Parts: sequence; C-alpha cells; structure tokens
Amino acid sequence: MNFKILEFSQDLPLTEDALLIIVEKINVFKDERSLLFSHMVINGEAKYTDALDYIAANIENIREIEAVLQTKSQYVSRLILELYGVLEQSISQIISLGKLFVFNNNEIWNELASFINEMQYLVQVYNEILKYRQELNSNHSDIDWRVIESAYNSFTGGLAVMNSYVEINDTVLVADMILYEIVPSLEKIHAILGERIEKEVNNA
Repeated sequence: MNFKILEFSQDLPLTEDALLIIVEKINVFKDERSLLFSHMVINGEAKYTDALDYIAANIENIREIEAVLQTKSQYVSRLILELYGVLEQSISQIISLGKLFVFNNNEIWNELASFINEMQYLVQVYNEILKYRQELNSNHSDIDWRVIESAYNSFTGGLAVMNSYVEINDTVLVADMILYEIVPSLEKIHAILGERIEKEVNNA
C-alpha cells in the first residue's frame, strides 16, 4: 500500500502498523508546516469522516492512501462547500419527509432516522466551521454569518421541538416543524452560501 502526504511517499505493510505510521506522519507534517488535516483519499475516493476506522476495517483491500493537508483558509473553504453540499442534497428530501408526516405514511419512522443522521452531520460541519471565526471574519467576511447563525439557531430550535413531538407520536406537529421551521431555516443558509459560491465560480 502506498501512502502519500504532500511530497512524502512511502510503501506501507497491509497491517495495523500502517495506521501508526500514517498518524505519525500527519502529525509531523501538520506541526512542521502549520497546516490542518482535511481528509484522506483512499483508493481514489475522498473520506472526510472516520477515515482511520475505514482503513483499519479494509486494510487488505487498500492500494493507496493520500492524507490531504490544507491551510486554514483552504480548510474553511472546503467546509463551507461541504455544508452547502449537504444542504443541496438534503432540502428536497426533508420536504418529502415532512409530507410523509402530513399523511402519516408508514415509511416515516425509517425516513426520520436517516434525516436525524444527516442533520447530525450538518451540525458537525457547522460547528467545525465556527471553530475558525477569525478566518471567517478575515477571508470569508462577504458571507453574512449573522443571518446564517440566526437561521441555524432556528433550525436547531426546530429540531429540539420536533423531537418532543416525535416522543408523543404527533405526526401533524412533526410535519409542521419540518415544513415551516426547519426547511425555511436551511433554505436561508443554503441561499446565502449559494450566493458566495456562485460569485466565486463567476470570478474564477
């Protein structure tokens, strides 16, 4: 298995010892270059979460791994794109979920579990972005983060209320929270980020 990080490349054994070497090299290069670990590319596929667990579980089938390090600005830009991508994929599905609750469809509970997992990931990405407020203020100040934060707070508040309705199996109120509180909040964040991304594309 070939492991790459920046200009460094090394063939590693298909054993758990490889994980120790990978972690060590990532930490060394991060410290030496003042970079942040972004993600790994494993057999040509980007892994943004649980990459080490994936490697450990699939070590015998892995041919190549690249650890991607980025500057703070690059890392935050990637997270913003990731947040936008989650919203881009999720909003129409969330609307469909709300409609299922309106009609008390039998599929709703399976769909709800998937929705909750997706929203947990969205929260994770958002909170990671907020760790770099100084970077946001200096290099991403054209994004109206105050409006985004207000919309995000409405979204998380809506989630909390929705969960209380789930506990009492009130599908009508769950539908109302999804369609009239959660979805509009996510659409507002999506629109603001979309304006910034479109501007970047046009200026490229």
